[in-house]
Amino acid sequence: MDQRKAHVVMRDVFSKVVPNKPKPIAMHHPLIDGLTGEAKMSKSKPDAAVFIHDAENEIVRKIKKAFCPEKTVEANPILNWTKNLLFWNRTKPFVIERKPEHGGSVEFTTYKDLETAFASGEVHPMDLKGSVAKELIELLAPVREHFAKPEVAAKKAELDKVLVNR
Repeated sequence: MDQRKAHVVMRDVFSKVVPNKPKPIAMHHPLIDGLTGEAKMSKSKPDAAVFIHDAENEIVRKIKKAFCPEKTVEANPILNWTKNLLFWNRTKPFVIERKPEHGGSVEFTTYKDLETAFASGEVHPMDLKGSVAKELIELLAPVREHFAKPEVAAKKAELDKVLVNR
């Protein structure tokens, strides 16, 4: 709500500050939970979030460490991320790969089916975390490739210096 209020004020004063320009548009989406089980993410707690430029091994580490209580749907950041990031605009099944002795791989075409399976204990938190990490790595691959370009990496290093010294 804080951001929404700031955007409403900005829209109200924009034409006074920048005349003859169209008002900006603000898009809002559900808040993504912090991975530590706290209500929100924070830059001061790097393990509470996956940053767009995190290396693959860093993403896996953060997701494996994330708060994800077994059979608990409410206040579960891994399920929150799955619902709001991985099932948003999804066109293919969400696959949880498991060893045959753990029931074998399972596919979900809707978030609700996954949530029901998790709540019943059919899906174990570590199996869910493995699939979430794999999908986040795939989702963020183009961003990591972009930041790996030498000209972009140099600019990012300069920006990081400024952000650290704030």
